[in-house]
Amino acid sequence: MQTAESSGVSVVADSLAGEYRLQLTRDSAAGAVQGILRLRAAGTALSQRTGPYGIADTTHRYPLVGTADLDLTAVGAVAPGGTTSADPAAPGVLVIERVGGRAAAERVLIRLGATANRAEPVRFDGGYTVLRVRQITPGGFRGDWESGAPLPQARGTFCASRSQAPS
Repeated sequence: MQTAESSGVSVVADSLAGEYRLQLTRDSAAGAVQGILRLRAAGTALSQRTGPYGIADTTHRYPLVGTADLDLTAVGAVAPGGTTSADPAAPGVLVIERVGGRAAAERVLIRLGATANRAEPVRFDGGYTVLRVRQITPGGFRGDWESGAPLPQARGTFCASRSQAPS
């Protein structure tokens, strides 16, 4: 697994920019779905967000945004607002990296759904689908996923295989 350091903060997620063939497999029922995941740098203005009460969130980074062409309903998952939005203020895909305190393989989350990813207002409940990245290799990444509205209703594993070089 690759890890870069910048100002003492791990920047594992930055290496994930690019295009992937994404497969989600559901644990409790037969079902899998495949699609295309595209991730790009969020830019400096979008890489930090405010938390509740307008206080800067220093526990997370938001380094990448993107889109996913994927039928989440095929595995019983929800995507609040859809996954194909390219709007930087409400991207279809948002990569969240926890800062400090965790092993590198437990720091990266990928949240699907433009409404869930809106910069304002800060959400604390509602529908969600999140991918937890557990392993990163030069060819892609894998882990587990969970989805619900608001309680978990579907979960499983995922694999993302790089389909083109990072940009």
